[in-house]
Amino acid sequence: MGKIDLFGANNCRDLGGIQNKEGWTIQERHFLRSNALERLTHNDKKILKEKFHLDTIIDLRTHMEMLKKPDRMIAHVHYEHVSILESSTVGVSHEKSILKALDSLPDMSDMYREMVTDPYCVEQFKKALEIIFTERSGSVLWHCTEGKDRCGLLTTFVLSIFDVSKDEIIKDYERTNEAPSSNELKLLFPMALMPKAKSNKIKALFKADRAYLEAAFDEINQNYGSMHAFLDLLGFDEQRRKRLQEQYMDK
Repeated sequence: MGKIDLFGANNCRDLGGIQNKEGWTIQERHFLRSNALERLTHNDKKILKEKFHLDTIIDLRTHMEMLKKPDRMIAHVHYEHVSILESSTVGVSHEKSILKALDSLPDMSDMYREMVTDPYCVEQFKKALEIIFTERSGSVLWHCTEGKDRCGLLTTFVLSIFDVSKDEIIKDYERTNEAPSSNELKLLFPMALMPKAKSNKIKALFKADRAYLEAAFDEINQNYGSMHAFLDLLGFDEQRRKRLQEQYMDK
């Protein structure tokens, strides 16, 4: 199904329709990924409830992010907070003023490597996956701030559970670039006045660059042996993965 047209969340997508290596297709209206929901309109909420039967929202942001820009609550939807990061991290959480922190901006590939090896992050991803695959009558939506980094990695693990190829996972990840960040747009003018090296570094924060996800895949292979071994560690062994594929995919 792909992009969900919401006025207040421009990077909301349904994973339904994505095919795995065997040609099986993920069913629609089960698994939704998004950027933050603080701008949802009444009609957006209606779409998520009536068309997608939204049951659960998982907020992957830090507590500080939630306080600064809380989600617009949707009646009769269950909310879960699973912060992937222990504290504010420029470039992923965007909590700090980027213009005041130019010299501390991280290398995004390194950040992705850290998120798949740091014990706290890995445990939080495990918690989020357990919530995603809890039996429910409607759909589940997970989001971070831009719907790119934390959301992108969690989506990578969901699609890997469904045995989707790396190329297809990256293709979905890069679709975030079709939805320009509101934060990036606000920075266009000041970036025009900066040295090119610094402005490029800021732009990199908002781009879904396949190199970032490739770095995560490489780090997983180096530290765990394979994505399947990593999923085993997260509690999704081959038997469970096959069962979920049978449940949520069409042959």
